[in-house]
Amino acid sequence: MSEIDAIIVGNGPGSYTGLRIGVTFAKVWANATKLPLYSVSSLALMAGAASERTDFVLPIMDARRQTAYTALYQYDNQGVLEAVEHDQHIKFDVFLAKIKKHINSNSTLTLVGTDIDEFVEMAIRQLPTTKLTVIDDWNAYPHAVHTFGKVPWTQIEEPTLLAPNYAHATLAEQEWAEKSDSDTLNPDELIDFK
Repeated sequence: MSEIDAIIVGNGPGSYTGLRIGVTFAKVWANATKLPLYSVSSLALMAGAASERTDFVLPIMDARRQTAYTALYQYDNQGVLEAVEHDQHIKFDVFLAKIKKHINSNSTLTLVGTDIDEFVEMAIRQLPTTKLTVIDDWNAYPHAVHTFGKVPWTQIEEPTLLAPNYAHATLAEQEWAEKSDSDTLNPDELIDFK
């Protein structure tokens, strides 16, 4: 324990319970030990598995009913991943339509995730001229050797203020947006949980 210099936590998106436990543990540990606390996108950690030779990286966490926690990344000139489309919870076909503005027929796109066959098939259908590479199973999980130096970390000055990134509105927020015609949530991207 005395050899630990800092704490880094993947703050989501992902499983609600898993995020709450992980972020709470990191906050308490950092607060109790006065160690520096850093947060990082869980999707960026996954994206770090992709080679810098790919034009774009699309990490995918299955969120059921053809929805996903996802984002679109690319490497900058220093070999660090940067978000082109930020972390979100979205219907995957809507997300694929959204990223077409970034991807051309010569682009290479790496999909990263576990149990993502359904999403790969959707990508093949919607991006037929894009060269796709898939990283799945064990290789899709974050590995320190893939991520250090490639994924941007954010230092949290006040650990007690770190909140998980759930990347989606709650069901109550979605229903409120539908009833009030709110501009804050796009009704096309809302998930029907009924």
